[in-house]
Amino acid sequence: MAEDGPVEQPAGTPSDVVAAFEDIPAVLWAFEGPEHRVVAANRAARASMGFRPGIVGRPIREVAPELEGQQVFETLDEVWARGEPVLGDERRILVDRDGDGRLEEDFYSYTFVPTHHADGSMRGMTVHIGRVTDEVLRRRDAETSAAESERRLHAAQDVVLTLQRSLLPAALPVLPRARLAARYVVAGQELAAGGDWFDAVPLADGRLAVAVGDVVGHGAAASAAMGRLRAVGANALAADRGVAGTLAELDRFAARERTTRAATVCVAVLDPRTGELELAAAAHPPPFVVTAGGAARWIDVAPGAPLGTGAPVPTPTVARLDPGDVLVLYTDGLVERPGHPLDEGLEALARTAVAAGHEPVEDDTTVPTAQVDRIAALTVERMGWTGGGGTDDATLLAVQRTAEATAPLALDIPADPRGLRTLRRGLDAWLDAAGIGEDDAVALVHAAGEAATNAIEHAYPEPPADGVGVRLTAALDDDGCVTVTSPTAGAGGRRRTTRAVAGEV
Repeated sequence: MAEDGPVEQPAGTPSDVVAAFEDIPAVLWAFEGPEHRVVAANRAARASMGFRPGIVGRPIREVAPELEGQQVFETLDEVWARGEPVLGDERRILVDRDGDGRLEEDFYSYTFVPTHHADGSMRGMTVHIGRVTDEVLRRRDAETSAAESERRLHAAQDVVLTLQRSLLPAALPVLPRARLAARYVVAGQELAAGGDWFDAVPLADGRLAVAVGDVVGHGAAASAAMGRLRAVGANALAADRGVAGTLAELDRFAARERTTRAATVCVAVLDPRTGELELAAAAHPPPFVVTAGGAARWIDVAPGAPLGTGAPVPTPTVARLDPGDVLVLYTDGLVERPGHPLDEGLEALARTAVAAGHEPVEDDTTVPTAQVDRIAALTVERMGWTGGGGTDDATLLAVQRTAEATAPLALDIPADPRGLRTLRRGLDAWLDAAGIGEDDAVALVHAAGEAATNAIEHAYPEPPADGVGVRLTAALDDDGCVTVTSPTAGAGGRRRTTRAVAGEV
């Protein structure tokens, strides 16, 4: 007797099913087991890996080792452990598609779906990935226009976020022996903005003082409290109170107001010439170093108690940065995830920062060129994926001790207007190599060009005997000031001095 109900029909002949799977334009993977062994990959998936041999039957970690540190394997592990789907949009992935060791950039949207055995136990997962690189790049190009940026700003940011950003540094100092980069991202809910802050202050003797802190709470009150606390910290740092003195000032101030009490902070002072580093923290997540050799080294800083709680100021720790090392300070919004131990977030952060700083990336990507900028940008970007939109602000400040100080520039050009192009190009290249922000660079190049033009047009009724019409020099000092002098050869000079910054954070 026939059973009631519809009878499942076959999906098609095996050859037709395989052909359809192969021809789907999206990337399709099928993994099995906790090691995520590849059991199926369509043509688009194999092409995305450069048609590497021996994909099927091997764990994806062996198939694509360059994905380590990009939070891809961590996402696979999360789906396996929780047995729940994960979706994401516009994720930047760097892959060695040509097999030459250099990573190429693409953006993908993805769906990770668990699969199960007949008895309900986990079998693995299927992964559907769509390449959205063209759409992302088109949108980013559109966003560069002032009108689009203004529209998005007014549509996406509320008063709290605007207040928060106005109280943070708009830019970082540029120094001859250190490079800095920072990223601040607001919480997934913009009204949650408020508590994170950072600062970097050049000291008179060539040292650099930095701080990263976090005020309890969210919203306008937390933003205002953050601004007051940051101002106290900045004044103490600029007065060269040192690590312990700055923490003591912050602690005394935090105890006076309910909104600043129990804030956390990490303060550090670096001597870029020797690499000597002094640090102390008040209940703040521990700092670490991305070494020049591509490893993570945690700094053993006494945790201390939150500010304003009556606890003694912790004793500073002395460490050292070698040339090329990058010190990383951050707030807990990057490492705290509901349902996950803190150590897991700390390990993921360090692993991600190392990968971001040491991936061999092709030149024609949108990834920042300077290593310290890559660490700041990619680490914050990638750590945001695993949280699904953070419930807290996230801030990261990276400080790299450079192997060599920025050397002064010296240019001689003839008393001929045709030499002005050489002058402008040479100065612009030097400013770019030093990491000077665009606004400062444009102003300096323009001023130097005007001075040189006047000299060539008015100082030489007769060509000079040595052929040199303008001698331009530029230097970056320990205070973060660039001085450009463009006198006529053998004559009095015109100087242009500006405090150099690295562009908007």
